[in-house]
Amino acid sequence: MLKIEHIDVFYGEIQILSDISLQIHQREIVTVIGANSAGKSTLLKSIAGIIKPKKGRIEFQGKDITGANDHEIVERGLVRVPEGRKLFCSMTVLENLELGALKGNARAKRKESIEMVFELFPKLKDRKKQLAGTLSGGEQQMVAIGRGLMSLPKLLMFDEPSLGLAPLVVKEVFEAIKRINESGTTILLVEQNVNYALTCSARGLVLERGKVVLEGTAESLLDDDRVRKAYMGI
Repeated sequence: MLKIEHIDVFYGEIQILSDISLQIHQREIVTVIGANSAGKSTLLKSIAGIIKPKKGRIEFQGKDITGANDHEIVERGLVRVPEGRKLFCSMTVLENLELGALKGNARAKRKESIEMVFELFPKLKDRKKQLAGTLSGGEQQMVAIGRGLMSLPKLLMFDEPSLGLAPLVVKEVFEAIKRINESGTTILLVEQNVNYALTCSARGLVLERGKVVLEGTAESLLDDDRVRKAYMGI
């Protein structure tokens, strides 16, 4: 479904990603783990069209999207839920959700999508007229995920969805991610909570200093002493 071939990504003269290759198949959950500044968020931004690779190729459903802009990529069904939620705090929950369905088929199916989001996150239905900035961190993350779903994604990318959340809320968020995947949406997950992320994933890879240094099944990574020591504190 998604194929990345040997991309290099720079910020100015500084190289952030080096020779990154990755494949994701339909209905998979794939997790990218790594330390801060390893290049995880840059990878998602490159796929989403926010940053253009200097070298390499990105294909989505067999079509080259390397030079496409971010709006075009969203319309193709490749959507990113950003780190830190990035909500419009002075707008209501409902208004924030509706921003995810501004164009094309997503706009036509807006009402059905809102009901689907409220089914996934019942708390948001009760708070639909509440300003997003007054919600708890967990509720804001639900709105961010819901906004992504409003775009009718075929592949949904999550950038640190558990960041800053209480343990019980983290569990709730990951249960929602699994339900989204079970409904047919492919998932690419960047996440600091390695145990949660790999437990719900099929495969994973480890980034260090912008390079893939380890990849394999989620089970093999959970059992790998290097991963357990560096990222799980075991």
